[in-house]
Amino acid sequence: MLRAYLSHPIRGPLKDKATRQDMQCNCEYAIEMAELIRTFVPTVLKLYVPGEHEAFVNRAWTGHYLTVKQILEIDCNIIEEYSDVLLVFAPYGPPVEGCSIEMEFAELHKIPAIIFETFGELVEKLEPLLKEKGLM
Repeated sequence: MLRAYLSHPIRGPLKDKATRQDMQCNCEYAIEMAELIRTFVPTVLKLYVPGEHEAFVNRAWTGHYLTVKQILEIDCNIIEEYSDVLLVFAPYGPPVEGCSIEMEFAELHKIPAIIFETFGELVEKLEPLLKEKGLM
């Protein structure tokens, strides 16, 4: 089984101006993508999606228990311990902010990253890796 971390925008293109509703919409969009991915390869890919835990993260951040930097440190720790591949969902163009930090971390730890904007693009890029690992 291949373990993957789905990196995705939380604040999105609005960055620091994103409202709680904007962040919730971005997470829902990522969760929808995760559902497509899980449908495509249900028995060979175990997927971790930060947006599925956003209620906790948002409360920790807005309650000043954790900073964005601390949240990203935790995300990177999860990537290191959990992931064979980093899937970077970039629906708004090139990855920025948190996604970029997660990509740099993955590169430093020799975890391959696949950047994609659409499900079709992900399938095209993920299939060779699944075949290489004998999972497809």
